[in-house]
Amino acid sequence: MTAEISSQPQNDYLVIKASGTIENLEELKDLSVRFYKEAIKYETRKVVIDEMELRLTNSIFHQVELIKFYSENLPTEIRDYKLAVAVDPQYKELAEFWNLYGSNRGYSWKGFTSLEEALNWIRLTDE
Repeated sequence: MTAEISSQPQNDYLVIKASGTIENLEELKDLSVRFYKEAIKYETRKVVIDEMELRLTNSIFHQVELIKFYSENLPTEIRDYKLAVAVDPQYKELAEFWNLYGSNRGYSWKGFTSLEEALNWIRLTDE
C-alpha cells in the first residue's frame, strides 16, 4: 500500500486527507482501520475523508466486502459516526453505492465527488 493519511481537526469535526494508491481489498480494509483510529485519537464522531488524491480499486464487490468487514470487525459504535467521503469524480459509482448500501445497513455515511459538498454536509450534520 502506498496510501498516506494526514489529519486536521476542525471545530466539531475531523478532516482526514488520503493520497496514494489502494490496489486490493486488504489495503482498503487497512486504510479504513487507520481512518477509524484517527477518529478515536481525535475523539470525534464527525469525519470528512478527503480521497480526492487517492487512487482506489474500482470494485463494488470490494465495497460490499468492506462494509461486511466493518460490521464484523469494528465496534458497533461505528454506526454512530457521521462520515462524509469525497472521492475523485471517476469513482462516482462507488460514492453512489455507499450512499445506498451503507445507509441501508445503518451507517450515517455519505459519498461525494466534491470536497466542498462533503464539508458542507458534515457541517450541517448534528452529532
